[in-house]
Amino acid sequence: MREKNSNSVQRPSASDIVSAFAVPLLGAALYYSVQFFVIVAFSLLLKRDVIAYSGTISLIYGLILLVVFCFAVYLTNLKNPKTIPFKRMSITDIGLGTFFALGLIGISTIYFISIQILSQYIGTISEAINDYVEMVSIQSKLSNRETVLFSVATVIFIPVIEELLFRGLIQGSFMKVLRPIPAIILSSLIFGLIHVQPIQVGYAFICGLAIGSVYYLSGNILVSIWVHLVFNFFGSAVVTLFGDQIALLTWIERIELISIGIVAGSLVYYYRKKKSNSDGALNEAKS
Repeated sequence: MREKNSNSVQRPSASDIVSAFAVPLLGAALYYSVQFFVIVAFSLLLKRDVIAYSGTISLIYGLILLVVFCFAVYLTNLKNPKTIPFKRMSITDIGLGTFFALGLIGISTIYFISIQILSQYIGTISEAINDYVEMVSIQSKLSNRETVLFSVATVIFIPVIEELLFRGLIQGSFMKVLRPIPAIILSSLIFGLIHVQPIQVGYAFICGLAIGSVYYLSGNILVSIWVHLVFNFFGSAVVTLFGDQIALLTWIERIELISIGIVAGSLVYYYRKKKSNSDGALNEAKS
């Protein structure tokens, strides 16, 4: 009797197909509606421009979304705890994840340089860059307290929320009906589009591909959360909090560019580890 190929894709059930469409829609709706209602509530209470309170607002909707998506993951894992796997991270995971994130920032730097060159020839890109710069410059106008709160939300809450949603729930639902590569591409596309701002859409999509791949290959949502956390820390919080430390930022940028090669190396490492674990499980099943 011929053995069943362990890599073959099982025919998805009707519920899997429905969830593949429903999870992204519901997730995106929750992601935006919570932010919208918190902003509206602040606006009604303060009766003034709420931009000055961006840190407090980010922290509040971050806490709400964290509770919502942690509960969603809990419900998802009730039947099978391996659906969205949580495993203890090794020192290797932490080290590779750190430099993987730094390498992603290096790739993002190259992305920004590339679009700046293109903006000289394409007016639409130039307008998008100006819009992005204006959006980011708002952070520099916040008070010290709001800047710290915004950084806490960006570094701690947002990575956990977005990884649970986009990698754990959305990519996980796509994996039930698609092969890994299209599932990663689709979840990354949604991750990019949800950032709305055209410049952000581009680099969020690229980062989504990388983080989605490392999540699939490592089989551990904590690894992707760690990568996202480090990315946001060095890519956003450090720049916001230490923007006047030119020497420090220059050294960090050099490390980020050097770390680009580690992105590919990390994926190779996790691919080999996953293949080794799969082969070991297959041999054990045969015996």
